[in-house]
Amino acid sequence: MDDQHRTAFAVNQHGTAQWAPGLGELVTDPARDQVGKVIGWDGRKVTLRPLDGGDPWHTTTYRRATDNERLRARVTLLNRARRW
Repeated sequence: MDDQHRTAFAVNQHGTAQWAPGLGELVTDPARDQVGKVIGWDGRKVTLRPLDGGDPWHTTTYRRATDNERLRARVTLLNRARRW
């Protein structure tokens, strides 16, 4: 895995490492039930861009996308690309 997609860790107020999204990583925004690509993270909120382009959005509620969510998002993109 290259440096651009490496998973990062942040330290919370208790000094414990916790997961933090890496640039280019696919993340799920549960409030929107949407998978997006990480284009920014400030330690609290993450900025996501839809996989098919479009306007980015910010959220403070996010989690790693599951394997199924990543697969579903990629299949959706491929299906859209095949339409005329």
